[in-house]
Order: sequence, then structure tokens, then C-alpha cells
Amino acid sequence: WYTFDVCVGAHVCLESANIDPNSGLYVSAIGVVVEIVYDKDHSVGPNGNGAVSLPKYIVVDFPTYKPPPGEDPWDKNNPTHVPIPPYEQICNKGCCTALFM
Repeated sequence: WYTFDVCVGAHVCLESANIDPNSGLYVSAIGVVVEIVYDKDHSVGPNGNGAVSLPKYIVVDFPTYKPPPGEDPWDKNNPTHVPIPPYEQICNKGCCTALFM
């Protein structure tokens, strides 16, 4: 069971992953949540199904984001919007994993 408290309009920060530093997605990059997307089978979000509380992805507006040359932005109308999915991280001992956003 995982929980993740965030809302549209929240300021968020990349904390543990340099996704694409040259494009502006680096640790400490700050953005604003513009959309929260849940899997189609769990479209009601965390309050409707206690077993699934992490979204499929959240869309964040990172003003510093510039797509790499030759790569189209995820949303051509909003080129600084980036979908951020949950990611799985293995513990230091390699015996278990956890999901993070």
C-alpha cells in the first residue's frame, strides 16, 4: 500500500533522480503539478480504491525543461510539461523494493 499526497497546483521538486540534466530535469529542479493521471482501471484515484494510490503519472510544468535537439516535447502545446511516472528503487541490500514518485 503506497500513499502519495499531491494536488494540481502543488510545487514539486525532483529529489532523487537526474532524469535529463542537460534538458533541465535535474535534482532540485522545481515545477508545478498540472495534471494527475490514474490508470484507467483506477480512475477514481486514491480515495476510491485503497489498494491503488499512486497515479500512473503526474504531469509537471518544469519551466527549465528544454527538449533535447531533435526530440519533440511530450505536449507540443505545453513544451515544458513532463509526465513523471512512479519508479521502483531497490534497497541497499538488494532484498526488497519500493515505489516512489
